[in-house]
Amino acid sequence: MIAVWRHGTSLRASEAAGRYRDMAHRYEAQSRFLRLVADSQPNPMFIVDQDNKFRFANRAAATQADTLDDDLIGKSLKSVLGAAEARRDEEPNIHACESGSIVSRFHRSGTNGDLRVIQAEHIPVFDGPDFDNGILVIEQDITGVVSEREHRESALKQLVRTLLTVVDSRDRFAA
Repeated sequence: MIAVWRHGTSLRASEAAGRYRDMAHRYEAQSRFLRLVADSQPNPMFIVDQDNKFRFANRAAATQADTLDDDLIGKSLKSVLGAAEARRDEEPNIHACESGSIVSRFHRSGTNGDLRVIQAEHIPVFDGPDFDNGILVIEQDITGVVSEREHRESALKQLVRTLLTVVDSRDRFAA
């Protein structure tokens, strides 16, 4: 009787171990797939917890920080980005976490020779795998779009000035 019970128990344990092994393989494959998707994005993406410590970073974020993506994990925003950049991210992170809604912001970054306009989305992430709450930050460089818009505005203003000059030169009473 004991031998039959032991044999049945070992069969069930063997089946359970096989199921857990299959689940672990599926989890690992899904993790690799999600990492591939995140790393293929050209925009920096990262997740920070409520203490503003990195929990995830894609390849673009690591390249921007001039380090490897695994080296960012556990480091604070201040230690990676610097105090000024970190302060700029901390306020929207707090607001997004408290409100539970997406916070968008625009800022200029870089030096005078390489000034960039960045759009950042701060998205609350609740109950992540290794932390309770966090914020997903996605940054996009919109410098080209902004400079093109500014160029079009300046051309339109110049056109209006030219038309006013033509009208004023033809009719001195209108001037």
